[in-house]
Amino acid sequence: PSESPSESPSVSTSPSESPSECVAFCSRRRLYGDVDANPSTERALEIIAELGGNPDAQFTVKHNFISKESATSLREFVEASYVADRSKRFASMPVGKSSDGMEDIAETWLSFEDGGFDNQYNKKLYAEDVLKLIGEEETLKIVDFFHEVHGEESVIDCMYLARKGGGQSIEDQYVSAYHLDPYLTMEILLNDDFEGGEVIHLSRDGAFKPNGKAGTVTAHGNDCVHGITHSLSPKYVMIFKYHPLREDKKGVVRLSRELVEKLTNESVVST
Repeated sequence: PSESPSESPSVSTSPSESPSECVAFCSRRRLYGDVDANPSTERALEIIAELGGNPDAQFTVKHNFISKESATSLREFVEASYVADRSKRFASMPVGKSSDGMEDIAETWLSFEDGGFDNQYNKKLYAEDVLKLIGEEETLKIVDFFHEVHGEESVIDCMYLARKGGGQSIEDQYVSAYHLDPYLTMEILLNDDFEGGEVIHLSRDGAFKPNGKAGTVTAHGNDCVHGITHSLSPKYVMIFKYHPLREDKKGVVRLSRELVEKLTNESVVST
């Protein structure tokens, strides 16, 4: 797909008929071991077929989506939380996946036991946090873009910041084998000074790497096969999800235009 600072490729606007569980999600999403960052077109199609993905799945890339200042504010917010948790609560940190409900029960958590803090550290976000960190205009931009790429019926029912990678041992570094997600997703890159951690989308045209700078947003549906190479140094992302197949997520709205406007009006009244 083409990519542009102001225009994005078209995307799917409804959930696909993919399985209700993430096909390749094992303990560390290592169905194929280390991710082949440069698969041939033939190999890409083989992987897509084996995972039951869609070779014509659409995904969106848009550069300069949020400002560098906003990206920095969000990155510093999660880094401060990471430092505090690492120094005080290492032994008691909950471990699990947001798709299995960790985002509903924990404020901060680790995605995997392997590597601990140096693999993936996550911090739950509230609408109030986002408004305070990046302001109303950019927050509404996020909401509107999520609806634009995933459809008006989609809602942001999961939202958090993630710090991925940085371990000294390759066994402890974040890596995500090629897989399908059981949700619709959107991610905003918050830094560009990391090594590794390339996101690779597969299609009938082969492999595509967004290679964005801080502030770049990517989005895809639950029929898009993708993977992430070893993160050799910390990579920070802001993650939004919609789980159309999870009954426990029905009615859950973590960020919306109505909620942003309500919080903004309340803030104006209180001042």
